[in-house]
Amino acid sequence: MLAPGVAAEAAGPLSDVERRFGIHLGVYASDIRSGKTLAYRAHERFPMASTVKVPVVMAVLDRVDRGKESLQRAIRFTRSDLVTSYSRIAREHPDGGVLPLETICSYTISESDNTGVDLLFRLAGGPQAVNAYVHRIGLSGIRVDRLERQLPHDASLSDPRDTATPAAMAQLMRRLSVNSPLSPTSTAVLLKWMRATVTGDNRLRAGVPRGWRVADKTGTYANMANDVGLLYPPNGTPIAIAVYTLGKDPDVASGAIAQAASFAVHALRRA
Repeated sequence: MLAPGVAAEAAGPLSDVERRFGIHLGVYASDIRSGKTLAYRAHERFPMASTVKVPVVMAVLDRVDRGKESLQRAIRFTRSDLVTSYSRIAREHPDGGVLPLETICSYTISESDNTGVDLLFRLAGGPQAVNAYVHRIGLSGIRVDRLERQLPHDASLSDPRDTATPAAMAQLMRRLSVNSPLSPTSTAVLLKWMRATVTGDNRLRAGVPRGWRVADKTGTYANMANDVGLLYPPNGTPIAIAVYTLGKDPDVASGAIAQAASFAVHALRRA
């Protein structure tokens, strides 16, 4: 539910960002301290791209929490398992190999490893199992359909598969800070991997004030850029945020994400 006045205040500045960058923009941000929110196209569906890697890793960590999996287990993979684009695993193990599950999870979040996420999909039981996990923890608005290797090069708003609303993904981020569906240990390790993200320096991280920290996960297609995460002030509780764009080269769209994050911090944390 939107706090009175905040959504209206968001519409003008965020529509200006959308127009200035020539993109289709969706934003939802929630101040965990005050409960205030802001929204812009927050209930429209956007292609998730690699932001889906957060629920995939959560589904695997849920199996760890239930004793069905171990982060120390050695995972074997072959050359046919490799996704060669954006994959440290594929670069370092071109003929296949063995890695601890913890390393695969870490690479999947922090470096957005595309081989890693497909290996994790297999461990979780496939896209439909991840979809079922998301619904089981009480979230709607997130739809998981395909493996990484099955995704297109360009995103489209006309395809409902592998999409999420900014409101749903921001709610997932909020759950990692408040009432996490994962154990405290698994929540802490996931947030550690998100803080170590190396793919989003020009997105949410570029929009927060000096001294703030960010735990996030990016997503990218040829014609879009996304970023979802938690924005931490030097002291106190974070802001949960999801920003999705469509229609421009990701380098261009990244600037819109940074401006949306800057506006969210200003709107939700001003005195």
